[in-house]
Amino acid sequence: MPSAFLSSLREELAARGRIFFAVRVSPGAKKTKIAGLLEPSDSAPILKVRVAAAPEKGRANKELLRFFAELFPGEIRILAGHASTEKALEVRAPLGFVRSS
Repeated sequence: MPSAFLSSLREELAARGRIFFAVRVSPGAKKTKIAGLLEPSDSAPILKVRVAAAPEKGRANKELLRFFAELFPGEIRILAGHASTEKALEVRAPLGFVRSS
């Protein structure tokens, strides 16, 4: 379930202050949204995301970052896959967001 996976990412962000995850992007959608979760046996889960932007001049990447900025606090970056449909993302929590143990 994508919602359970997102919840686990939020928990990890609150605990560690930084998370990494993979997405598979489908550009050109009517609305940007999470479309599912791929769970390959040999790697971590991959979020499937439909993006309401064309894959030209970085528009789809900008829309992807805007979308995840609504879901997670902090700085969001594309680490790998700038010109690919498969991307690695990083979220760094803002100061004061991380729970102390």
